[in-house]
Amino acid sequence: MNAPANISQDARECAAFFSLSQTQRRIAHDYKRRAMAEKAAGDVSRFDRYSAEANRLWAQAKWHLQMAKRRAAL
Repeated sequence: MNAPANISQDARECAAFFSLSQTQRRIAHDYKRRAMAEKAAGDVSRFDRYSAEANRLWAQAKWHLQMAKRRAAL
């Protein structure tokens, strides 16, 4: 990330955590859509795999969003 030099380290970290959380959120939604498509197709093992990955990414996105909020509060 090429942030201007006058932006504090906390602000840069806040922006990075927020960006990561949004990327993980989008990918989690993609995995959830894939899981639903596999469920409709009758492939339970892929449904389980994609659902687990969606849940993992969603949890990480929430954690990174909380980190962004903590950095913004500094």
